[in-house]
Amino acid sequence: MELYGFFVWTHHGWAKVLTVLSPEGGDAAHAYIETDDNIVVTGGDGRMPQYMEKTAGGLDSLIERYSIKVLGREEWEAKKRELADSAR
Repeated sequence: MELYGFFVWTHHGWAKVLTVLSPEGGDAAHAYIETDDNIVVTGGDGRMPQYMEKTAGGLDSLIERYSIKVLGREEWEAKKRELADSAR
């Protein structure tokens, strides 16, 4: 599965969060990526999944294991537009 990620920070506690999207959709990405106790995950119901690490290195491990392509803001916005356009 092709996966793209974008890092954001929470406003409370400044935790590092990785939002993930895929051409197959948010629910498919959410179902595909398995996590362990080092990651808190939210998503499903059509939303892009978000992964927050509990311990340092948790997100790096997830990115490596699933070959998630981490994008900068402009690349992320362009990828979202591209995938939205191809879904029409």
